[in-house]
Amino acid sequence: LEGLLDLPGVGPYAAAAFLSFHSGGRGVLIDSNVVRWLARMTGQAFNPETRRKRWIRELTERITPRRNVRTFNFAVLDFTMTVCT
Repeated sequence: LEGLLDLPGVGPYAAAAFLSFHSGGRGVLIDSNVVRWLARMTGQAFNPETRRKRWIRELTERITPRRNVRTFNFAVLDFTMTVCT
């Protein structure tokens, strides 16, 4: 992850997505729909900066599995894209 983050223009989301979808690594994805979903599920307030908050990073880290991360992340992204309109 750190090596990807050292590349120009690569942020946490792009690095995690690359790990998860292209290299078989464990990438923990946090996008605006994931933030909305988790904030609603936990009763937390959210805004555009919530993705940088410690609680959302810790929660996504806990719920992202160690195996089958690619499948999990695709499922979460598809689900949140459908329900967070």
